[in-house]
Amino acid sequence: MITRAMRPEDRKFIVPTWVRSFADYAPWSRRAVLNGHWSVCDAILDSDDTRVVVLASDSAARTLHAWAVATSAGALHYAYVPPELRGHGLARRAITAALGHYPQHIDVTHPWPRASDRFQWVPYALLQTARNAA
Repeated sequence: MITRAMRPEDRKFIVPTWVRSFADYAPWSRRAVLNGHWSVCDAILDSDDTRVVVLASDSAARTLHAWAVATSAGALHYAYVPPELRGHGLARRAITAALGHYPQHIDVTHPWPRASDRFQWVPYALLQTARNAA
């Protein structure tokens, strides 16, 4: 498995999995997420402040096993691992590559799906990214 920066063709996998995954963890706003979060994800990915890292197959570079999106200031926008690959440290590896290290406390711009002392929801970093993209 290789760790690399996002390529333009990776976006076809990253945005849909991001929107669907976030909608699954945000049932209170599922319709809003499905309708409007596409443009939020696109704006984040287009921002100069964003770093996207993917874990890809050695033999098939188009096969993505995980990805993480972070800001240059050290906030994590989102990380995704397909359900069948979870529990093998892939999210940690992608987050570490995106942030440059795996800090004890990580500010996240989207609510983290599970209770954790490590991840703290700080939506202000999302607003800052939106301002930078505008």
